[in-house]
Amino acid sequence: MNKSRQKIISVSRRTDVPAFYSKWFSNRLQAGFAEVVNPFNARQITTVSLLPQQVGAFVFWTRNARPFFPLLPRLQNEGYRFYFHWTLNRYPAEFEAKNPAAARVIDSMYELADIISPQRLIWRYDPVIVTSQTSLQWHAENFRFLAEKLRGASEKCIFSFVDMYKKVEGPLALLAQKGVSILTADFSKKTAFVRQIAGIAAQNKMQLQACCEDEYLSPGSVEKARCIDNSLLQQLYPEFQPAAQAKPTRNECGCVASVDIGAYDSCLFGCVYCYANRNFSRSRRRFQSHDPDNPRLIPAN
Repeated sequence: MNKSRQKIISVSRRTDVPAFYSKWFSNRLQAGFAEVVNPFNARQITTVSLLPQQVGAFVFWTRNARPFFPLLPRLQNEGYRFYFHWTLNRYPAEFEAKNPAAARVIDSMYELADIISPQRLIWRYDPVIVTSQTSLQWHAENFRFLAEKLRGASEKCIFSFVDMYKKVEGPLALLAQKGVSILTADFSKKTAFVRQIAGIAAQNKMQLQACCEDEYLSPGSVEKARCIDNSLLQQLYPEFQPAAQAKPTRNECGCVASVDIGAYDSCLFGCVYCYANRNFSRSRRRFQSHDPDNPRLIPAN
């Protein structure tokens, strides 16, 4: 097999496949391919091979991988390489009303780590949003609580501060109707906060990494995050031959190239800060009507 033709498959930055589309993904593995609709041109459809010999690795993104657990033996038995990003922020309900309870998530993360190893499970504390309800001090205390609970389940934590995309500004503005104001913090206060959580992470045997936040990097304390990471894959799978070149998705991104097989507007968690959902009610209709035999996840209309 020509290693240069193997691709890293992102599953998915655009939606939570492990939480909501595990049946669809299982069917795609069985078929050996998935189809992807270009989010900027619905007429452009790409076929992506999911055959083991043509997949360099899967990178999974989730807030609840438990529905995905029955698929793990199959992935391992068929020789797929993979690791997980698992987001756990424990924000108040105004921010993420549909997320599973933190205690349940923590238990699930330990269960996943037992199955695949802590090295293959990356905890994401992302994004950090400073508000009248969630100050930097609140975040520091919340981060400490979660890091202590997750000690031993993961060896790496990736954080970033919220980026105010246009698709994010509107939903976040709605927080004002619930009495929550978006605040700003100056660079010095953010830097002190990052140093604080880096120390907390280290105390709990984790390496803190900054995603697209190069100004907060500190040698030996805060590393640059590479969410789609050749070097990590080589550590996890010595036989892995990196074929992907650097392909940042935004400013200061450290990722290598990957192919995402998800679709925007199809996640049901409905977090107010999510850039991938423009309309949560449309996402709910999309999920309820989705055919798991369809080779593609189709964005909601």
